[in-house]
Formats: sequence, structure tokens, C-alpha cells
Amino acid sequence: ENLKYYPRNSRVTLVDKNIYLQSYFEANPSRISHLKVERFMVSHGDDLRGVPSNSVDVVVATLVLCSAANVEAVLREIRRVLAPGGKYYFMEHVRERSPTSLRTVQHLLSASGLWPAVFDGCHLDRDAARSIERASFKDLSYKYVSVEDSRVPLLNLMKSHLIGSATK
Repeated sequence: ENLKYYPRNSRVTLVDKNIYLQSYFEANPSRISHLKVERFMVSHGDDLRGVPSNSVDVVVATLVLCSAANVEAVLREIRRVLAPGGKYYFMEHVRERSPTSLRTVQHLLSASGLWPAVFDGCHLDRDAARSIERASFKDLSYKYVSVEDSRVPLLNLMKSHLIGSATK
């Protein structure tokens, strides 16, 4: 959904682990008609070999790290493809920051493998801020927000979000 906010004629490479992404956009071309899509890549983000190093001005990652098999590898690839001075914008759902019953439930559902099995590899108990801090970006800025959904209470298990940006 965030593609609708991209400036007209932005040149983009769309990367997603969902093998149906390209066919979805082909069936719904109006969703990306304002963009110049250079290519679609099916990847978990930890292997962007098709993208040259230092070639991307901006990486926008939405809810990526929760389901990454190797969070550090994803962040390394983001740094690799970003041009010097390039920006990394992110939004991730994260574990509850304070040790509450919600955080315990997040950990149990993730550690048991139940939540990742049902929700395409998603882990409720990741500390994305710490991972991004360790990835050696400059000008890292982020904030925590709570996004609650009264329509689907189950989604409140991932109500804590991290929103921010960093520079290579």
C-alpha cells in the first residue's frame, strides 16, 4: 500500500518474498501506473545479487525484518545496495518493549514456531531497533508507535511498531 505515496515517475525495483507479487501488480496495474518499475525480484531481502552495489538512492522496507531468516544479512544487503548518502526508511512491528504478559505471549508464539508457521515466517519477538543499530548506518532516527486494530484483535499481538530512517 505504501507505493501510492511514491512520487510520480519514481524508478523502482520491487523486492518481496511473495512469489505472487508480480502477477498481482500485472492484474492491478493502476496500483503502480505512476511508477517506472524496472524489475520485480522474488527475495527475502538477504540476497539482492541482481542489484549492483551502491546503486540505490532509497530503500523502503515495510514489515520485512520480522520474517527474515537472517536479519543481519538483510541489513547488510540494504547497506550494500544503497549509494553513499542513500536513505533507508523502515517500518517494522517489534516485540513489546516492556516485560508484560503481551511480550511473554509474543515470545512463546514465536519460539514455539506456531506463529511463524501460520504467518509466513513472521516472528513477534524481534528487536528490530537493536538489529538496525548494529548495522552501522549513520543518522539513525526512529520512534515506537502503537497500532491497534479493533477489527482483528489477534493483530494486536503485533501492535508495537518501529518507524524510522537511516543513512548509509
